[in-house]
Amino acid sequence: MSQIYIILSTYNGEKFLEEQLISLKNQTSSFELLVRDDGSSDRTLEILNDWKDKLSARILSGPNIGPVNSFNVLLQMIPEEAEYIFFCDQDDIWEYDKIEISVKMLKEQEVLLGKQTPMLFHSDLSVIDEHGNFISKSFWKFQNINFRFGIYLNRLVMQNTVTGCSACMNISLLRLVKEIPQEAKMHDWWVTLVACCYGRIISTEIPLIRYRIHRNNVVGGREISFFRVIKTLALFISYIKKWKAENYSRVVQAQRFYEIYEATLPAPQKILLEKFMISANSNFLFRKILQYRFWFYQHGWYRILISFFLF
Repeated sequence: MSQIYIILSTYNGEKFLEEQLISLKNQTSSFELLVRDDGSSDRTLEILNDWKDKLSARILSGPNIGPVNSFNVLLQMIPEEAEYIFFCDQDDIWEYDKIEISVKMLKEQEVLLGKQTPMLFHSDLSVIDEHGNFISKSFWKFQNINFRFGIYLNRLVMQNTVTGCSACMNISLLRLVKEIPQEAKMHDWWVTLVACCYGRIISTEIPLIRYRIHRNNVVGGREISFFRVIKTLALFISYIKKWKAENYSRVVQAQRFYEIYEATLPAPQKILLEKFMISANSNFLFRKILQYRFWFYQHGWYRILISFFLF
């Protein structure tokens, strides 16, 4: 039995699913595939069943409960003997050596820090359109994301830098995560918070996934551009409301994280989360002081400017 597990949650993914499954079949490393279909109404389940024997996959189906809950079900299925767990989306394409490189880099760090250290690995991604044509060689540059900030909790509470489909965690991290709560904005963001507070986040600038952008992405990338800024300004009022709602959900996620891990959080992380939660309910001046002191900002000039005025 393989010690590497891939968990895949699907929902109405018939258009691109087979390309993803082919890329999994072409991997240079062996693995176990666990799939949960989240109430699809198209041919997704039929495609999965056609591929079940080709990939030795275990397939579950159930009602639509959303990606966080669906991945939660899959996480509970990971056996104790597992060592490395990959998140997988239905519409991307994995490079043939994604698993091999990811596990190799995790193992190198485990030699240095010990296998008991919770670890999360993630990579850059190239960007393709719905026809498979390349849009960008780097998702991080495309989205103006500085992945180096992703290891700092003060930046991570504001913006996630880990794209779930590029991520792999070791079993020590999974044991800390246990279950992802409803208050989590997304499963990958929550897992990254745990890794940041308790372990190590490892990254590579090598794109190991072709990340597909299309109209049905649950969380898709959009290029930061002059025209997007102009459009944002034109819709300023609605944008402010949306940003405020997003920020509220960030605070709710941080509060829930604090509640769950308060007893074991290292002191610096505990203090920082407390300041983040306090700042959200403070007057404008005190909020700006805390924001500047603890550097609660997102990435890139555009996001820093917006987060300064709206946080």
